[in-house]
Amino acid sequence: MQFAVIFSADTQQDDVFEWLNFVHPEDGWLQTEGDEAAEDEGWFHRKWFAVLTKEQFETFVLDNVLIASPIPTMGSIGAPGLGLGWSPAICFESWDGNVTCRAYVTPIPEPVRYGKEGFSQRDWDRVRKTVVEIWG
Repeated sequence: MQFAVIFSADTQQDDVFEWLNFVHPEDGWLQTEGDEAAEDEGWFHRKWFAVLTKEQFETFVLDNVLIASPIPTMGSIGAPGLGLGWSPAICFESWDGNVTCRAYVTPIPEPVRYGKEGFSQRDWDRVRKTVVEIWG
C-alpha cells in the first residue's frame, strides 16, 4: 500500500521551518505552497505533497507526531491511481504551540488485492477505520 499525503504547516515564527523535522525533498516531497498562501497576516505557511511507501509513511507520522482524526473529511483533489477529482482522505494533526500541522492522507490500496475494479464506499470505510485504529 502507498499513501498520497498533502502536508501543511502554519506558524507565527519564521524560523520554525528550519529546525522542525517536516519533510525532505530528497524523500520525494514537492513543495506546492509558501507564505503567499497563509490565511492570516503574520503567519508563515508551507504545503508539500508526496506519495510514500508504508515504511516512509510510518516514519513521517512518528517524526512529526501526527495523530489520525476519526472525523471524516471532505477528501482531497486527486491521488495517484485514483484519477482526477475527489479522493477520500484522512486528516492527521499535530500542534505544539509553535506550529500547527495537518496531513490529508489517501491510502492507495493495490486493486489486484481486492480482486475487482474500483474501490467502493464500504472498502474505503474499512481502510479508514484501520488507519485510524493504527495511527489514531
